[in-house]
Amino acid sequence: MVLKLVIYFHVMEKLEMNKIRKIVEMAINTAPIFTLSILSILFPSRLIHRFVNNRLIYKKCKIDSEDYAFKSHIIDAKNGFDEDKAVDVLLKHGALVLNDYFDREKIISFQKAHEKYIVEPNHGEASANGRVLPFTKEFCDFWKDEKLIRIMEKAFNAKIFARNFPRFTAVHPRINVDGTIQSNKTARNLHVDHTSLIQFAIYFTEVTEETSRMQILSGSHRHFIYPFTLTSKNEQALIRKFDMLDCVGGIGSVQIHFGDTLHRFKPVGDSRRLWLQVSTSDGNNILFNPWEASKTLSEVVDKAYFIEATKDDFFSGLYPKQPNKGYKIKNGHIQPMKKEYI
Repeated sequence: MVLKLVIYFHVMEKLEMNKIRKIVEMAINTAPIFTLSILSILFPSRLIHRFVNNRLIYKKCKIDSEDYAFKSHIIDAKNGFDEDKAVDVLLKHGALVLNDYFDREKIISFQKAHEKYIVEPNHGEASANGRVLPFTKEFCDFWKDEKLIRIMEKAFNAKIFARNFPRFTAVHPRINVDGTIQSNKTARNLHVDHTSLIQFAIYFTEVTEETSRMQILSGSHRHFIYPFTLTSKNEQALIRKFDMLDCVGGIGSVQIHFGDTLHRFKPVGDSRRLWLQVSTSDGNNILFNPWEASKTLSEVVDKAYFIEATKDDFFSGLYPKQPNKGYKIKNGHIQPMKKEYI
């Protein structure tokens, strides 16, 4: 009897949740920004984090929108560019593409030297992450490019830290027999990331409006977007409220976006894309993994360079410094000791 009651209430709870979800979906179709803002107030962890980190309202950019074309989120970086303008463009749109930022030949050479770290997706998949890259100076010149870090910290209004161990991502959506585009293992639906994140990706293939690419809703980062799983109708309602921008560029280009910016991957059949994604954060949501850390220290790594480079606080979440009094165990996790007298 008790078991029957438990099952009954469990089923009823699921039915009620489904009803609530349907109501929310209909509300988003009618008033998407208002509804997602209300959800953010009802479940305020993102808002609280933004408030505490002085990003409840992102800094105002100095750009006069009338002076810039629709694709002003793209800056030609081949022959240098104004960093302050790049910060303003990022603040305006929530994303930025620095076209031809890295030298094309340097990118091609790096890829050839690291082919064994690239994993191509299986035929039944559209995307695959590669193997963890070794901590070499050549790689760190990409991972912690000083100019990119400055731009992101100014726009994000925070000191940033490496969040995880970068690796190549290869995407190759294929056309199915019925004509649909294979997109499993890709983030093809509009979504936001953790509010604590700002990320950049380096293009190792040409990315155009005719190939697989990332799309963003310009200015969506300035709203309080709750991370609700959106239906296709929900997405269309949001797209009508913002300009949809394609992040495109040549080999060596860099795209940057805030975690608060609504974005999605747009798969195009039989178009392969390869990029190196670098995720950084304001010190939260860092994915420290000792096994992956050990993999970065292969035989090709200069140990003296590694020791010197990881003194930089940027890497402190992934290669943590040993606390003076060591760690303590709490709920299965390690924490630095704060009490020195025990």
